Amino acid sequence: MQKNNITILSTGALEKEFVDIAFDLDIIVETIPFIATSPVATAELQKTLEPLVRQQAFVIITSSNAVEALAASLPVSPTSWAFFCIGHATGAKVRKYFAASTIAATADNAKGLVQEIVNRGLPGEMIFFCGDQRRDELPDQLRARRVIVREVVVYETIPTPQKLAKHYEGILFFSPSAVKSFFSLNQPGPGTVLFSIGPTTAEALEAFTKNKIIIAERPEKEEVVDKAIEYFKQ
Repeated sequence: MQKNNITILSTGALEKEFVDIAFDLDIIVETIPFIATSPVATAELQKTLEPLVRQQAFVIITSSNAVEALAASLPVSPTSWAFFCIGHATGAKVRKYFAASTIAATADNAKGLVQEIVNRGLPGEMIFFCGDQRRDELPDQLRARRVIVREVVVYETIPTPQKLAKHYEGILFFSPSAVKSFFSLNQPGPGTVLFSIGPTTAEALEAFTKNKIIIAERPEKEEVVDKAIEYFKQ
């Protein structure tokens, strides 16, 4: 008897184990990235990083892409940085690349991370390592509390849109940038369910479509896949 497989699209890269878990439950996940990232490699960035790496610093980092780009750019690994992270996957990357530093706090979103920073006593200055498409919410909330936020762009986001001819029962989105890239050439079918890594990405989706949107409870790719499995296997 032929299985009635569900086919969903991931608009960003997924670890093989997540794809395999879905496949074992008759859900086929096809991956077509709609954005790419490129580390910044400029003399100006190196000039900024060289003195920072030897100083005590309170560091904000909100994505795995930023962690990897920062690790590739630093001349040596810092030993006196305290990291404040959004997402457990981001925290795991910090532990991998910056084992000698400290993770001071992790939260699921910008509001939660600001509260964690407030709870620990607001520092006078923080360094926000980010991409060129970063949102204003987090730095604006900290500046409203009189914290100096130095923003250092360590990677660029590059749209990679492509026109799709295939129908998918579900589509996974992990960033507003990927949403914009996807919708620049595509529209999902009326019955396609959209799965979002968080509220910010969901807001971007709502600007383009009336399709059903399901938001992950935690900003992790694994959680988005789990939400899709839960929806289609119920």
